[in-house]
Amino acid sequence: MSTVFGLFDKYVGPAMRRALAVELYNRGFKIGEIAEILGVSRSLVSRYLNGSRGSRAGDIPEDVFNTSKALLMKLKARVLGHTM
Repeated sequence: MSTVFGLFDKYVGPAMRRALAVELYNRGFKIGEIAEILGVSRSLVSRYLNGSRGSRAGDIPEDVFNTSKALLMKLKARVLGHTM
């Protein structure tokens, strides 16, 4: 049985970083800028953008996903400099 932290590391964290990477990319940020914001490599950002990493959000229990999504929205607002 996986711990909550193990599930977060395996599914939620990557899904959240992927969602934020896609949002930033759609707003015109460059891959290098996104990598710096997220604290990951440019290669990993590219994999987030092409869907080969961080795209298994469907495997996350709904309550965990909803809580994580709320946290992501707060982080997104902070990074993009406006409230949501």
